[in-house]
Amino acid sequence: MSRIQGTTFVAGGSILGAHGRGDERLIGNCSVVRVRELVRNTIRRNWTEIREEGADVAALCFVRKGAMRLAHAGGISYAKAGDMVVAVSTVPFEVEIDPGAGGAFEMMQLTVPTHVLRCASNCEIHAGLLAPAGSRSLSAAMRILAVISDESGDVPDCVAGKMLDALLPLIGSVVGRHAITDTGPRSIADRRLVDVLRYVESHLSDPRLSAANVALNCGISSRYLSALLRRRGATFLSLVCGKRLEVAGKWLAASGSAQASISEVAYRLGFKSPAHFSRVFRRQYKMSPSEYRERNVVADKAPLFPAHEGSPAATRLLHLQRVPRDGSGARPLSRERFQVCADSARA
Repeated sequence: MSRIQGTTFVAGGSILGAHGRGDERLIGNCSVVRVRELVRNTIRRNWTEIREEGADVAALCFVRKGAMRLAHAGGISYAKAGDMVVAVSTVPFEVEIDPGAGGAFEMMQLTVPTHVLRCASNCEIHAGLLAPAGSRSLSAAMRILAVISDESGDVPDCVAGKMLDALLPLIGSVVGRHAITDTGPRSIADRRLVDVLRYVESHLSDPRLSAANVALNCGISSRYLSALLRRRGATFLSLVCGKRLEVAGKWLAASGSAQASISEVAYRLGFKSPAHFSRVFRRQYKMSPSEYRERNVVADKAPLFPAHEGSPAATRLLHLQRVPRDGSGARPLSRERFQVCADSARA
């Protein structure tokens, strides 16, 4: 399996790494890449690359031909031609592309700092956010991006920069429309708490994560940090441990032992040792990590892009949703519910 190199997000480029053949254009702190690939490929991004980069950017992938699968800790997103899907640099993911019957996979990727996209959309940016084809705003955004990324060089950099400035609010409206909405923080304390939670979630893999470090990077005192967390009825240790266990549960349910061992999950999430991780996990979930994985992971994985029966040119996409179910003698678990979407990838 090929892996994305550490410079992918820092210096621009495609999330497909060396496999993404195309032209790249740098515009300020953003980059635009046209990608064309003729064969199916799978690419992984891991915690080592995330720590080495230290980047916090979002890659907005506008699929033009073929289909794309993006797997992350929160689930799996499938995008066909005309869709947009978002990958973020701060979490591991796996990408699979399928050229389909058309013989080529094509996409345009816009990479922007996450805080820029957050301001444009007025919402939190999560990996796997999917905007399906059909809206006028998304179609318009793709047309504008196609002009900006045109390799002919007819659009000067100064004009491309102004076009991108106008494009970001349009993309922000698309992202905001498909993101999980909330009322948003209203007081200064609420905004500080959001900053703290955001920093903690972005640094869960760091075993040296501490209250002093979080307070320093969020521009508040350790005493004020403790006061903010008390409002939630939590301590710093309970917050970090709870977030790590939450991510661990999602990761275990979304991957098999061949993809990520229990030890790898433990170390990647900043636990001292696999034994320590197992003890804490059992205390929270009332079962071991391996037992949790066995009860939640899909045993027999269906083909990622199976052909539509009777139509070799079509691609059937599976949209995965999680719904709660009760486990015997345990806290609510999760099961997999698959909804088949018979939309075909455009040639």
